[in-house]
Amino acid sequence: MHPLKDVGARFLGRMPESDNDYNAIGIRLAKAIKRKSPYTGYYIKGIIERDFAVSGPISKAIENLNAELDATPPTEEYRPVTVLVPYSFKIPEGTVIQRDARVCVCGTTFIPTAWNQINHTRACAKMRAQLRRRGK
Repeated sequence: MHPLKDVGARFLGRMPESDNDYNAIGIRLAKAIKRKSPYTGYYIKGIIERDFAVSGPISKAIENLNAELDATPPTEEYRPVTVLVPYSFKIPEGTVIQRDARVCVCGTTFIPTAWNQINHTRACAKMRAQLRRRGK
């Protein structure tokens, strides 16, 4: 079976039958690779019915959509590391961290919760402000 037809059938829960089905597959494949404009149903149907080889962005979209449907990460390798988590946090074993760690002014390495977070506590933010004032 053609890989695009297979992922379309998995996504729809049945084989694609109508233009709306092919449009839905095109929209979902575009979302899987964060493409700004969706693939047209005409294009998707053409690939499937003409049994063209799939390459480039479409193959990445198929891989990502299959991974989403399987609920597994796509071709990403993970390594286990030991991290410290406060007891009050509900973080199960095997949780995936999708952000690089940063070093706080106090020397603690932490995972920021926002793109612009540079301190891991408010006390460290105050310490950073005091150090900045002393430096001027």
